[in-house]
Amino acid sequence: MIRIDVYEEEGLITGFKAQGHADNNLEGYDLLCAAVSILTQTCIESLHRVAGLAEEDLPYQMEDGFLSISLSKTQVADPTIQIIFSTLLCGLSLIQESAPGDIIIRR
Repeated sequence: MIRIDVYEEEGLITGFKAQGHADNNLEGYDLLCAAVSILTQTCIESLHRVAGLAEEDLPYQMEDGFLSISLSKTQVADPTIQIIFSTLLCGLSLIQESAPGDIIIRR
């Protein structure tokens, strides 16, 4: 199961932690894990390329089956950052709707 914990402070999304595997393999290929991975990694890269955060200001941790980031309240006040995080949650929610037993999103 993939678990997504969304971090929020005073109504602003400050980050997330995604961990686990869906174990929904079809001949060694897990579409759900791949979808979650690309969404979460695109979020991190968008914070850099779209929102303009310097790479050294992106305190993320990534390992197999794990990706986490938590930004400061000052950083997340930028509307572009909130749009990026909200877009991530939109995509993850769509995956959850299609595979409700394989992904949990906690806010």
